[in-house]
Amino acid sequence: MKFYVYHVTNPDQVVSGAEKPSVVEKGPYAYREARSKIHGNFSEESTFVTYGQMKTYHFDKEKSCETCNKDDVVTVINAPMVGLAYIVQNFEGLGALADILNKAVTKGEFRNLKPPDFATLHDDEWKDNLFMNATVDGLIFNGVTPGIVKFVIDYKLGLVGPDLPIVIQGTNGGENNIKAVD
Repeated sequence: MKFYVYHVTNPDQVVSGAEKPSVVEKGPYAYREARSKIHGNFSEESTFVTYGQMKTYHFDKEKSCETCNKDDVVTVINAPMVGLAYIVQNFEGLGALADILNKAVTKGEFRNLKPPDFATLHDDEWKDNLFMNATVDGLIFNGVTPGIVKFVIDYKLGLVGPDLPIVIQGTNGGENNIKAVD
């Protein structure tokens, strides 16, 4: 598989309103897919073998561009922050978000709602910007954690208690068994 990334070269000027975004296409960043069968089971009642399949992806330097490395740092739009800004703008601000949470609590959707005292909270890792720097490998496969996502991860359990996270434990008769983990 080959991926191309659009690197923003002037994020500070865009944020200040002085310029429109200028992007440079970087790539291709090539990855090879490897598949392996795991947890094989043979049923004694029938002739069927069941197994799971694991996929892994490995950076392929030879098939990538000459200067490409999976650890290249690129500047891209901070999509989670833009999404939150859209929600706040289109649902009449953070007050509407609080109303949504209060309605969920009233309906009993969150049994253990304990909102943190936002006035006393602070963590430099929650600071965010319209753009973020990330490695290519992080963007494609390993994930990145912008400030808004870090904030949600840090405080989601304090907000809804043991109702989250929800984990899919497996399948039984074709239906997913979903259970909240305490």
